[in-house]
Amino acid sequence: MKQDQLKRIRNALAAGLFAAFLAVLGATGAAATDLIGTEKTYTARETEILIHIAEAAGVGYVELRAANPAVDPWAVKPGEELRIPTRHILPSGLKPGFTVNIGDMRLYYRGKTAEDIRSWPVGIGRDGRRTPVGKLTVTELRENPTWRPTKTMRDLDPSLPAAVPPGPGNPLGKYAVRIGWDGYVIHGTNKPAGVGRRVSSGCVRLYDADIKEVFDIARIDMPVTLIDEPIKVGWDGTAVYLEAHPAGAQADQVEMTGTFDPVPVDLAGIQRAAVVKAEAHGLSRIDWAAFDRIIQERRGVPEIIAK
Repeated sequence: MKQDQLKRIRNALAAGLFAAFLAVLGATGAAATDLIGTEKTYTARETEILIHIAEAAGVGYVELRAANPAVDPWAVKPGEELRIPTRHILPSGLKPGFTVNIGDMRLYYRGKTAEDIRSWPVGIGRDGRRTPVGKLTVTELRENPTWRPTKTMRDLDPSLPAAVPPGPGNPLGKYAVRIGWDGYVIHGTNKPAGVGRRVSSGCVRLYDADIKEVFDIARIDMPVTLIDEPIKVGWDGTAVYLEAHPAGAQADQVEMTGTFDPVPVDLAGIQRAAVVKAEAHGLSRIDWAAFDRIIQERRGVPEIIAK
């Protein structure tokens, strides 16, 4: 049943049956904007499960849940319209190579030109096994990898085998990109429901189609930067946008309930970045009411704060 639903949703996407979309790049080209992708909507045709829609649409579960907090994740009603978060502000200072942004649970790639930019949803480490930040490089590319649980994993779960060979039971999926830290890998998965959630032991997992694309792009010694940037500011050629995601434990709360507990955040840096971005493009006024609302709601989609 799940495969039939996924196929139907994907066919709907391919056939252009989204109710609406917002063009992003326009005539200015990618080099003139800090945003990529288009935001879309999807209208359920029958009772559906949100996590299946996330997989079919190629977005992470938490980002889809955050964008649609009022939707029942276990029973999306026929005719109910969902906001599909496929438009994103790029992390600040994005450099050539791969960048994992823990803050929005996405992997970004920038090629040699500013026009060659791509992004994919990822699953990351849970509390106690959080995916760390740092600057690394690709150290190994392995197709049909063998999974070898670390000593820490086996100490926590003695039932784990010493090794799991390639196949449907392998949690690394079909492709693995090692990045230098022992036990940390960018890889596929045999559990696509974990993409866009904080459920791994620290590794970065992608949907099968996405990891194949990443694997084909990756080269030994390619830079891999891991950052934590849940709030981003960007310019799309006409306006300044703000995008805020639930951070850390808030993402777990959104996954479970669609809501989260607010926590104090030092916003001085992001406020300064918004002002600088606006002034750089001749805009003198920030909509601070919209700024505050976006920070409070953390829907994970870009919204205008100056134009």
